[in-house]
Amino acid sequence: CIRDSTTSDREKNQFAPEEEEEPDQNAATFLDYFQDHQKYQLRSDVSYQFGPQLMEFGVQLEYADSDYDVVAFIDREDLGEILGIEEPLDFAFQRHPDGWSGGAYWSAELVFGRFIFQPGLRWDFQDYDPLGSTDHISPRLGLKFSPVPALTFRADYGRFHQPQGIHEMQVTDGVGQFFPPQRSDHLIAGIEWLGLPDWEVRAEVYQKKYRHTRLRFENIFNPFVILPELEPDRLGFQPTKARAFGADLEVRRSFGDNVSTVMRYSYMDAEDRLDNQWIPRRWSQQHTVNAIASWQGESMSFAAALTWHSGWRSSVPPASIPEDTTLPVSAILNNATLNDYISFAISFSKTWRLGRTDLTFFADVTNVFDRDNQAGVDFDLEEDEETGVVTFTPDTETLIPLIPSVGFVLAF
Repeated sequence: CIRDSTTSDREKNQFAPEEEEEPDQNAATFLDYFQDHQKYQLRSDVSYQFGPQLMEFGVQLEYADSDYDVVAFIDREDLGEILGIEEPLDFAFQRHPDGWSGGAYWSAELVFGRFIFQPGLRWDFQDYDPLGSTDHISPRLGLKFSPVPALTFRADYGRFHQPQGIHEMQVTDGVGQFFPPQRSDHLIAGIEWLGLPDWEVRAEVYQKKYRHTRLRFENIFNPFVILPELEPDRLGFQPTKARAFGADLEVRRSFGDNVSTVMRYSYMDAEDRLDNQWIPRRWSQQHTVNAIASWQGESMSFAAALTWHSGWRSSVPPASIPEDTTLPVSAILNNATLNDYISFAISFSKTWRLGRTDLTFFADVTNVFDRDNQAGVDFDLEEDEETGVVTFTPDTETLIPLIPSVGFVLAF
């Protein structure tokens, strides 16, 4: 039986950039956000072993409350009007949700020769939503088959419900209520091969389908900003459904007791259903490769990692449009792809044993070659009063440059 409690506070004081910096796109804007959250949880898990068979049961009960206090005035101005946000956003409210949530689960591992069945069932509920209590049942089923000890096939199906936590109300975007739990169905098939000494190979494919998707807010041009709620490209949209398909391959190789390498490749395609069409999600990067090499000594370690993935999706408006034109979000949302992302990082650590105390020095370098990786493309607006044409001028934003960091860790 486990008991724990959590208390957290959040405070965010925001203001618009000075008017002379972005005179045509950012109005004087202020958002003063405060949240206080408490959570008390009781959880118990029990397992029973009957020869090779295993049964697990568990229950969880949680009481939580949150206080939200928001005062905001946000005006998207010209770009907001073009994207269909015709009125300034002006909301000031307080919310004090509290209530119970929890659930119970059962799972098993049933061994029949070379087959292992893994059924499971979970029931969850939440009653802190002012609209009323909700509960849902999530079934799961897994199957493993090992024709030989070094080879395992796996298939899994599961239904998952994703309710918002009591601390996740989207008040900074003007939403003062919770949404019904989002539902997703996952189907996964995988294989694991350990047929050679010092080698491990794993691969899997998956498909995920989402229903009851909730309202989501995104900065459609550049999401990597410190104050996303103030940006003129921040929009809310609610897909009718969503889906994702992907595949992963991982190969591990050890060279003795000190050196190891890992190579991972991932393919992923994620889409939302908006306005009766499938639109790629922002983070739908189709191809990703991670390569890691590490050396571990008695008191020292060194690692190097290379990451490459195809460019993130991004939204690009037409080069120019007539004034008073409204662009449907679905017409430009994630309609372009940024340049490929490449980053190389290295790390080193050295540990000294001082009695009962360990002193560790570490040094890391991120983006060793200082590559300008694209994060997004902002657009400046310019209106020609004579022709009545609005022109979009792109301004590419990049991510983290070369960053060295050093430090010490004292453990005792």
